[in-house]
Amino acid sequence: MQISGFTLLESGSINIAFSSGWFLEQTPELAKLVWDKLPTSRVVESVNGADREYFRFEWQAQMFILQFESYGQSSWIESECGLGQTLMKDLLLTLDDKSLL
Repeated sequence: MQISGFTLLESGSINIAFSSGWFLEQTPELAKLVWDKLPTSRVVESVNGADREYFRFEWQAQMFILQFESYGQSSWIESECGLGQTLMKDLLLTLDDKSLL
């Protein structure tokens, strides 16, 4: 499994596309692909639900949420507060840095 791309959406969140379909049980593996691109981030909380899992994490002294929703096989990152929203473009550039592959 690989990350095939990142897209900054009008809503301000970053959509994450993977190379193939995935199941909720694979979210730790998928999250690791993201953490490998954000080595300075720190996971604060992990929450499992029936068809969703999310990870709260800190990056650049701001809080973000990495979400996985299995029913639609959607994954995205959103800012937890308005201050983090200003960092979304920087976060996208860091995630999309091809030198980290």
